[in-house]
Amino acid sequence: MAGEDLDRNAKTARRVLLAILIAAIAMGAMVCLAPLACFVPIPRTALVRPEGRVRVEDARSHARLGGARVILIRWQLPHRRVNRLWEQTADGSGTTRFSKIEERETIFPLMMHGVPGYEWTLCAEHAGNAPREIEWRPPEDGRERRELLLALESGTGLCRRADEMVTGPPAARDR
Repeated sequence: MAGEDLDRNAKTARRVLLAILIAAIAMGAMVCLAPLACFVPIPRTALVRPEGRVRVEDARSHARLGGARVILIRWQLPHRRVNRLWEQTADGSGTTRFSKIEERETIFPLMMHGVPGYEWTLCAEHAGNAPREIEWRPPEDGRERRELLLALESGTGLCRRADEMVTGPPAARDR
């Protein structure tokens, strides 16, 4: 009888130890592999530059301002850094057009700051007029259907020196 109890106790002890060992291995695997789940890359197509037509005019006379300098800035979030910028000169009718640009990028949705967001700002300047800056929120498909209007008040000044804020290599600045 005593021998059977010892065998039973030894078997129970082995089972408990085996269960503890399996639990420790499982916990160790979870602790070691959980951070790797954050590094799951997902490719997506991102809007680099929206498509749209911009008209620059005098706020009082509504005269179109040909030769106005129009700057489109792409801001990258979450730190709101200038990611890219484009400069164009308005034609004789005060109009300029930006074409749509998209590119593939890899995001990491389970990591902090792993999914960048973007915002766009338009600024126009013309001699004898104060600059005007607006936030441009294009539709989901990146194609603006309405003409964007920048009405400049009389005054002086220039758009912010966004070209000095561009981060990354000089190739990030497309003209």
